[in-house]
Amino acid sequence: MEFSQFPLPLHDPGVWIGMVAGLGVVWFLAKRRMEYHVGRNAFRVRLGRLTLRKIHFSDIARVSKPRRDFSWWTSENWRTVFRDSHRMLTIERRSGVFRRFVITPRHRYEFREKLRAAIAASTGTELPVEPDGDLDS
Repeated sequence: MEFSQFPLPLHDPGVWIGMVAGLGVVWFLAKRRMEYHVGRNAFRVRLGRLTLRKIHFSDIARVSKPRRDFSWWTSENWRTVFRDSHRMLTIERRSGVFRRFVITPRHRYEFREKLRAAIAASTGTELPVEPDGDLDS
């Protein structure tokens, strides 16, 4: 098949702009529909009924606000909002390439306690409780 027989005129800049704009709209809508689910054995990031990401409770080492030494380049970001300064939680994992996992639940302290309680019920061990005063706000 020759390039000229391709059904879309890929040499037209309007097609590329339309494709990029369409992908941006899909990304925006998907980001707004993502939700966090605390199950019996794992934490999940979902898009409707589809699980996008799953972390087993045995792999979670700490759940806290982002620390002072936080770097975006060393974390896996699953944020659902665009203005997230007071909603961020960091889940630090024991294994994996990106050990820091960033989420933005609506009520971060309630979600943190719910996640800690589920981890304690599932694994039988409690996560260390860190005072919020020595972390960034």
